[in-house]
Amino acid sequence: MSEDQRTQTVATLLNHWKGQIARQEVLNPTEPSFDFHDQPLPLRQIKFIELSPSRSLRLSVVSAFADLSGFTAYIDEAVKQGAVAEAVKALYVLRAEFQNVVEADFGGRKVRFIGDCIHAVLANGSGRTAEPRQSVATAVEAAAALHSSFAICQTALPNTRRLGLAIGLEHGVTPITRLGIRGVRSVRVASSVACCQSEKEQKALLTNGVRVGPRAFGLMPAAVLPLFDRHGSADVLDYDDVCAGSGKVAAAAATPAAVVRSPVVQSPHLGRAHFRG
Repeated sequence: MSEDQRTQTVATLLNHWKGQIARQEVLNPTEPSFDFHDQPLPLRQIKFIELSPSRSLRLSVVSAFADLSGFTAYIDEAVKQGAVAEAVKALYVLRAEFQNVVEADFGGRKVRFIGDCIHAVLANGSGRTAEPRQSVATAVEAAAALHSSFAICQTALPNTRRLGLAIGLEHGVTPITRLGIRGVRSVRVASSVACCQSEKEQKALLTNGVRVGPRAFGLMPAAVLPLFDRHGSADVLDYDDVCAGSGKVAAAAATPAAVVRSPVVQSPHLGRAHFRG
């Protein structure tokens, strides 16, 4: 077959396929077909290896971005001091701790690490149904636990004491899937308005604290509202604060007309850190 004949054959096949696609006789292979499913709670049961565009999740969740503030300066100083290995170890310890708090303590799921930041999703409810107020309550408690756990880690890692932890939260329906070739080349994805807003809220914090988006703020348990300002920000938030303010956040999803902040009670409680020296 000559070159001209091969070119003509290819053109004929392409025109035939284009016609089939136009008549909707076959699917367009250039347009991914996303098929969404639900997922029983807790979210930590999500297995990303089983997800694909044709087997994606679409869930009502709270998106959380937790970022280490001042980490670039911390690395620069480590380079100057010849302590890069210690800085890298600290990063791995902190990231592992953040994932443990989200997944082991609060049933959430890490989506992925982005440098010194973790993106995770959290939800609470029963069976396959996530209840928005309970989900936001759980996310607030998790954010407070992350701060408390971070403080414990800092006592064991003195070089990290200048770092801060900025956490952004927002609630919304979020598609979750895995894109690309299976294995190391695949990418975990959770993308929605809530994800974008939670990242925006996290970036709005200069150094430390928790900030919730407008939708999550509207779903916030009244018992913990006094811990936040009118913009949905809390400069200082720890696990004892939240527990003392609400008894148990996830159980205080109802919204009474007025709540007075309870004093922080320094009572023994289960440590939030999974750090091992």
